[in-house]
Amino acid sequence: MTVALDTNVLQALLEENHIAKATVSAEFRRLLLLEENFIVCGVVYAECHGIPNFECSRFGEFLTDLGATLDVDLPIAVWELAGEAQVAYHKRRRREKLLEPKRVLPDFIIGAHALENGAALLTLDPGGYKVAFPALELLP
Repeated sequence: MTVALDTNVLQALLEENHIAKATVSAEFRRLLLLEENFIVCGVVYAECHGIPNFECSRFGEFLTDLGATLDVDLPIAVWELAGEAQVAYHKRRRREKLLEPKRVLPDFIIGAHALENGAALLTLDPGGYKVAFPALELLP
């Protein structure tokens, strides 16, 4: 199986005192034992630049250490699926008068990327992905 990594998972692994570090580390070790393949969407790479003390010059080495591949060449199908999911989300948000925090386009690209690659998504924020991409397998 292929596992796509969400930005919040990488942030938990990168930050020394992240509240979810132990949980994410344990899940990551479990997946490593299953010999899963890991992919990281280019959008996640861009979002990681906002992580405090992020060293972009070492990101490639970090991904290699994780056994993850950076995928920056997103096919048109990913962009279309992300756009469709975002439009559906905004319609649902207006119709149901949702008060939850607004989801942003990168979330939809990350979900579409995972789905189009037949990957499960390892994320700390499964709620929005579950609704926008019901066919997407979410971990843990």
